[in-house]
Amino acid sequence: MTVTKGLEGIVAASSSISSIIDGVLTYRGINIDELAEHAEYAHWRGAEWDKYPIGAGMHGWVVILRKNGEEIGYLVVGAKEDGTFALTEYGDGPYPLFSGRTLYRTMRLEGWIDPDIGYEKFVALLGERKDETAAIEADSYYDPGRPLAAVWRVRHQGATHIIDGKTGEVYPLEALEFPSSSPDLDRHETIQTGRLSELLRIDAFDPYARVSWMTAEPIAPSWNTIRDAMNGHKPLVYVAQPFGSAVTLPLAVTGIERWEAGPERVVLDQDGPRSLALHALNASGEFYPLSGDAGTAGKTTP
Repeated sequence: MTVTKGLEGIVAASSSISSIIDGVLTYRGINIDELAEHAEYAHWRGAEWDKYPIGAGMHGWVVILRKNGEEIGYLVVGAKEDGTFALTEYGDGPYPLFSGRTLYRTMRLEGWIDPDIGYEKFVALLGERKDETAAIEADSYYDPGRPLAAVWRVRHQGATHIIDGKTGEVYPLEALEFPSSSPDLDRHETIQTGRLSELLRIDAFDPYARVSWMTAEPIAPSWNTIRDAMNGHKPLVYVAQPFGSAVTLPLAVTGIERWEAGPERVVLDQDGPRSLALHALNASGEFYPLSGDAGTAGKTTP
């Protein structure tokens, strides 16, 4: 087992993906192998992983999957009071949630760090206190009830920046207080037991390419309504304001997923797919119809 340094100065373990399956994610019936049976996640087989804590006192981790040196997906796991674990979200693609490389890219583009600083040096600066002018203090926040409010709070050279944990976008927020206690996972657990019984995907699209959703009325946010829209090639845009009017996120709805037990899930495109519990999305945003056809739906599981 190899040891690597996490984003917050925490030592994280890195080994084969089977160690996650045997040690953590098969608790309460969660199984990465079940996801890998489907075409969208098949390349996860044989991947390696790094586990990083999400926020101080949150009792949660993001597990970033790697293959051939490239990041290919992620899972978010939280510890419950009874000692078991809950899988709250997962996603595919080269831009995982809370990827250190996304944070590194943003800080270089914004000119907050020297462009000659490589990624390994950047990681070394995280939490470093020997040189206060170079130190980068980065902590993360994630609440399964508000998954689109997943952010970094970065303090560097006397300034505080709030950065989206998925895209690296810098939000126009001067400050953000993080809760000191972990969220109640009993209210937000998304998968308990069973198999992935239904999966449907369409191609990603740009909500700003056609803006008819801006003047449309929101649809009834039920599983059947969303499923019928996707099966009928009627694209939907999910709109959330995770921090009030300061930030508006319109995201393409690109899939649905249903497990034999547990709440239904909706897949949003935010620099790659994010599979999120429908009840969490309903609590923090609305679904709007988009005129026209967004692509062909493809059901990979009956």
